[in-house]
Amino acid sequence: MKLYAIIPPLCMLFSQSIIGADVQRLAGGKILIDSVMTQKMGDSLSVRFLINLDSLILKSEQQLVYTPMLVGEDSLALSPIIINGRNQDIRYKRLAQSKKQGDALVIRRRNDTSQQAYYEQSVPYKKWMRQFQLSVKEDLCGCGNLQDQDTTLLANFRENATELGKITKTIDLVKNDKDVEITNIDIHGYASPDGPYANNQRLANARAAALRNYVSGLYELDDKLFTFHATPEDWEGFKKKVSESSLADKEAILKIANSSLAPDAKDQKIR
Repeated sequence: MKLYAIIPPLCMLFSQSIIGADVQRLAGGKILIDSVMTQKMGDSLSVRFLINLDSLILKSEQQLVYTPMLVGEDSLALSPIIINGRNQDIRYKRLAQSKKQGDALVIRRRNDTSQQAYYEQSVPYKKWMRQFQLSVKEDLCGCGNLQDQDTTLLANFRENATELGKITKTIDLVKNDKDVEITNIDIHGYASPDGPYANNQRLANARAAALRNYVSGLYELDDKLFTFHATPEDWEGFKKKVSESSLADKEAILKIANSSLAPDAKDQKIR
């Protein structure tokens, strides 16, 4: 589940070449966005600000992702900011380069220390940028597991208790912060490649609906906040698991998985 929280924007109007803005608070006031400056330099717009993490306590497994947005007559997403706890930062550094967000500002939070980071990005200037708002989108992600051929979400199945706890904690954090508004809850359902494609499509859709029903049962949320996506057969996840395994014939399996065969034909040939 992806939950996007839009932090109240800072308004920018190009009456001068350089513009400052008031402090913006994220993570319940634990992160401060300060010294915001925007400057038109020829054909480019420069956006700069200071990120103050002094009050932020981040668990070792935790990750926060923020995306600054220029919003006016049009909109533009800037490079994201990724703030990692200790273990999360180690895992992120071990990722293949292709799986990293190459343009992101990545920060490892060192708890109980004074810590600031400087954000700067230049983008091609457009006419609509004469007047815009600088907003920050917070992307918090959780997930839920279901039994392989089931569409009932079991709170105590596998790692569900932990993952569902992350979801409820995230929603509670946002709902209890008067400076943050929930604008969208995006749920993505998955099924494994095992079995007929049509059945897996049903499972993926039903699992997304199951998580939505679980969340709706805990909170009074407008149905319009929810959007759904489904991946009937998660071949990318399957290939990753096979690649990391010690299977003797994994190269042959991967060759089939990467082929242009139809999903059911791949499944049958691998069997």
